[in-house]
Amino acid sequence: MHESTLFKAGLLLGMLAMLIGCGKKADQAQGPPPQVSVVTIEAQKVQVPIEFVGEILGAEDIAIRARVEGFLEGIHFDEGGEVEAGQLLYTIESQPYEADVAAFMSRVAEAKTMLAKATSDLNRIRPLAKARAVSESDLDSAVAEFEAAEASVQAAEANLRASKINLSYTRVKAPIKGIIGKTHAKVGDFVGRSPNPVILNTVSNIATVRVQFYLTEKQFLQVARRIQELEKAKQEPVDSRKAKPSTL
Repeated sequence: MHESTLFKAGLLLGMLAMLIGCGKKADQAQGPPPQVSVVTIEAQKVQVPIEFVGEILGAEDIAIRARVEGFLEGIHFDEGGEVEAGQLLYTIESQPYEADVAAFMSRVAEAKTMLAKATSDLNRIRPLAKARAVSESDLDSAVAEFEAAEASVQAAEANLRASKINLSYTRVKAPIKGIIGKTHAKVGDFVGRSPNPVILNTVSNIATVRVQFYLTEKQFLQVARRIQELEKAKQEPVDSRKAKPSTL
């Protein structure tokens, strides 16, 4: 009986020692409280950037057109390279237009011959009409022939100028200095008449550029409202000490 009491007392003391040891380990594991930084939050206006998908265009984008019909005979530039104003870009077959020029030159010569004859007849008949050696109708006829011959010369010369202009269009030149794009026609293509290529290329002046992009209706209304607010703020008196720059 005495041994049983001693055993129970020893067991009780062991359990008590274990509880005390666990309590010390728990206090040691808990450690000191963590340090917490404090930040003061203030309301401020911030700029929210918005990204748009746009297209960059040159200050000038000039379409290079075939102004006469014909087969393309030559390309005289490097795609994507820089070209000078007046530089030869394309050549179109010129033989039909050279033939037109020759034909109209012949018509001009013929018309001038007729004019020379009509002038001679008028100069011969006019003194005779004054002397009443010929009738007034003969004089009127000579005057009419002279005026008709003169008009024929003017018409023939106008047609000759037009044919020479068409001939010049067979040599397509750069209208401005800039960067030329990709050609829409190759050597041997028939150009100048739809559905064949009419616009052969584009030359862009990129000394300055333009950016073209699109807004949604909601974004447009927001921008328009903001512009109105800025215009209204400009009209109102502002205290220079409290004024802050406004941004869109």
